[in-house]
Amino acid sequence: MEEFLKTSQKILEVEDTLIKKQLEALILNKQVIKNFLDKDGEKKEFIWLQSFYFFEQNIAKELNRIKKTSSNLRVINTEKAILWSEKKLNIDLAQNQKIAIKESIDKKLHIITGGPGTGKSTITNAILKILEVVTLKIYLCAPTGRAAKRLSEITKKKAYTIHSLLECDFSSKGFKRDENNPLKC
Repeated sequence: MEEFLKTSQKILEVEDTLIKKQLEALILNKQVIKNFLDKDGEKKEFIWLQSFYFFEQNIAKELNRIKKTSSNLRVINTEKAILWSEKKLNIDLAQNQKIAIKESIDKKLHIITGGPGTGKSTITNAILKILEVVTLKIYLCAPTGRAAKRLSEITKKKAYTIHSLLECDFSSKGFKRDENNPLKC
């Protein structure tokens, strides 16, 4: 929160007491949520716009729900599968890429991040190649249209935005696809 106050003061060129007063009014009116989170072993104060706070809380709840449910995929010998995918794709994976592939297959949820040229595309193709042996019921999705287009280019498979795959319903401010109406994949 201190960082927010410093940045706000710099951008708005006003006294920090005025910013604090306005922020407290927003918190009192429940337009902004103030909460504490453990970060690197210490409690830090954070603020969110109310809607974003509840969105993030729901995302965390849903990720935990997904993580706790059992997987429909059969168990895969990831060591063999990774070697097989290297031969199929005619590539030599780096050790970190192998770890990312193993974690992605062994765990229900796994996030792969990295800058350009770090091998995310190669990892994605290897995971997809391995999982296509187990099931053909695979949907690819990405947060943005540009990312979905890139994912399609990389994999030569159709990729959707998360919103289109889950059938965003603007009238209900939700999705038509959820735990009560899951995707068949």
